[in-house]
Amino acid sequence: MVGLENYFVTRRQASQHGLNELHPVQTRWDPKTRQRRRITWGEELESEYSCIAGNMMSQRNLIPGEENIIREQVDRIRDQLVAEIPADNFTGSLSSSGL
Repeated sequence: MVGLENYFVTRRQASQHGLNELHPVQTRWDPKTRQRRRITWGEELESEYSCIAGNMMSQRNLIPGEENIIREQVDRIRDQLVAEIPADNFTGSLSSSGL
């Protein structure tokens, strides 16, 4: 749930700035220039969206004996969660509590 919450919080923040505006603190390593570069709010939002799927596919999140699901199923579940869960209920408290 933390990944989903991070996505909704970032989406709310990005809507106040603009997807092409530089994020004030987030950076990524650029292998072409071999330097860190600041990313845009859109890139940060895309990263958080990908993290939702990554968390669902992580071996450490599986119940013992549970099989990993395929990427197509993960993408469908992620898309459904983002579409159907009201974003207003996410405040950032899960990610700040360390859960």
